Amino acid sequence: ELAAVAAEHETPFVGPSTLLPPTGTPINRQVFYLMPGVAEQAGALANFAAARPELKGAAAAVVRAEGVLGAAAAGAAEEQLKLAGWPAHARHTYAPNAFDAAALVRQLKQAGTRAVFFFGASGDEAKFLKEAAAASYAPHVFLLGVLTGRDTTAALTPAFKDKIFLS
Repeated sequence: ELAAVAAEHETPFVGPSTLLPPTGTPINRQVFYLMPGVAEQAGALANFAAARPELKGAAAAVVRAEGVLGAAAAGAAEEQLKLAGWPAHARHTYAPNAFDAAALVRQLKQAGTRAVFFFGASGDEAKFLKEAAAASYAPHVFLLGVLTGRDTTAALTPAFKDKIFLS
């Protein structure tokens, strides 16, 4: 709504107004986004991961909560992984308030997953990290800073040194 008002009144607006900036045409010449959206950030994470030599050919998983932000981030990450020539990856989608971290950790560990792109609800990444640590499982984890909760750092153990990445 704010973008429409800015266009109608030809008034420039500069600010962190959305995590899903429009990318289609016509572009609103009056609105300037300060932050990239979740899709752009997830794409950057995928490119970064694809450039890591220790992850060449690694099994990967894209985990997301149902919803617009998770879908946008996961879609962009999957597209960039494909463009980067990453081998096939697993997809895991869960309903809000129904995240089973223990089951996900068991499944990913058993599959030998070494890279996890996690686009879940705030706080769910901390649950995942705690369960992973308890299971002696420390994959590389790629997160969107805007979707992480304040308990994330408390869930980290030394096993995750140099394995957690945020955009």
